[in-house]
Amino acid sequence: MRPLIGSRHGCTHQECSIALCETCLPKNNHEHPLVEYLMPKRTYSLEALFKSVPYLLNPKSEEKTETKTLWQTDVKSIGIYFCAHWCSPCRDSTPKLAELYKEAQESAPGFRIVFVSCDRDEESFNNYRAEMPWLTVPLNASAVLKEYFWDPDIPSLYILSSDGSILSRRGRPDVSRKGIEALKTWGRGEKLPAP
Repeated sequence: MRPLIGSRHGCTHQECSIALCETCLPKNNHEHPLVEYLMPKRTYSLEALFKSVPYLLNPKSEEKTETKTLWQTDVKSIGIYFCAHWCSPCRDSTPKLAELYKEAQESAPGFRIVFVSCDRDEESFNNYRAEMPWLTVPLNASAVLKEYFWDPDIPSLYILSSDGSILSRRGRPDVSRKGIEALKTWGRGEKLPAP
């Protein structure tokens, strides 16, 4: 197998595991559209990070929200929350995070969370997102974000400033340590002080 050259392209459907480089892309046919993956350890704007996400789903309905509304409002930072219904640590931490988030929205409306599911099927995905108060990336539109932020340990919470720079790669431990103060700090677009 040859190494990938330049940028990588992959399928947004989670059942497909395809990764092609610029050289191989024109030589291969695939049944689904392919998207360009982001290069790890580079900083991207929110617009670039969410380019492959055409819309976000509201938690309790199929109503769609334009993705660009995330960075076209007074949002100072965004948490990208990776978790799954089948994961017991996720089932423990999600309700706590949801309560803190609801409370923080009253005093720190500059912070948003977006759910990226690691569920394996649509039914689990829909049931789990209905328990959350934040917007959700559609199940088959999350491949680029999962690849860029790859972390085998879920739940995980990455905090990004409105310009796309990473404020925290350890959002979940930060929330465990600081509680609502973490969300309020991120709502101002600031990093937490080191422990």
